Amino acid sequence: MNFVQVEDWTALVGMDIDVRRQGGTVCSGIVDAVTPDGTILWICPPAGTRRLFEKADWFQAWAAADDLAVQYHIATTHTSKSA
Repeated sequence: MNFVQVEDWTALVGMDIDVRRQGGTVCSGIVDAVTPDGTILWICPPAGTRRLFEKADWFQAWAAADDLAVQYHIATTHTSKSA
């Protein structure tokens, strides 16, 4: 599976991602929530408790490229229908 870094964390709610720092995976799981400005996210790992990560602490969000394409399609379809 091909993973890509996602700069806009607001697009990640409900997605399964890897949180990385300095090239290594710190945590993997489903994004539970993201602040409106996209600087903080909460992730629920499969075996553990909900965790908070901040961009300011050099964390990066990585998601499967296929998942991002689906999210992009849903967002653009919704936007074009409501316009």
